[in-house]
Amino acid sequence: MLTLEDMLAAKEERANRREAFLKSEPETVLSLTINMPGSVKDSPKIRAIFRDGIRQIESSFFIVSSQIYYDITGPQGLFSISENSQVVKEKACELELLSSWSRLWDMDVYDSVGKPVSSAKRHQGRTCFLCSELSTVCMREQKHGIDEIVAAAQELIWDFVAQSTRDISMKAEQLGSLALEGLLHE
Repeated sequence: MLTLEDMLAAKEERANRREAFLKSEPETVLSLTINMPGSVKDSPKIRAIFRDGIRQIESSFFIVSSQIYYDITGPQGLFSISENSQVVKEKACELELLSSWSRLWDMDVYDSVGKPVSSAKRHQGRTCFLCSELSTVCMREQKHGIDEIVAAAQELIWDFVAQSTRDISMKAEQLGSLALEGLLHE
């Protein structure tokens, strides 16, 4: 189980990686992490959701370079993107709303001098996993128990698993139809 010391050390390590990456890249930088409440920050399902986030980033932007890390406190991806930082931030905010599980993606954007970029559309922040209130308000007022929040995040993970299973079934069905069609034409 993760300790507070583990979390603080990992947070510092992520910040150091990001700073080093920002110094080496003259472009806009997008950081992808997983916003996973509770003590389990890394698992095969969390990594699959992270990889889905990477696929969405790769299909939305021209990536100049990237670095991917897997730690016990969760995965981290750093992407250098040759686009205006405000445009990247707005697209990243759209990606975070793409599906139910994309709510778990945390995409932070930094301009070419390393300054964090805010979204003009979402200047207030993100909503809670459980209600429509801002997450910062719910945390400050301790409106929900950690078990409730973790359960809500787990539901998002299961949404991802269910959709992935449907996608695999559809692809298998399409491949089977193509194979059958190929056999019929031989």
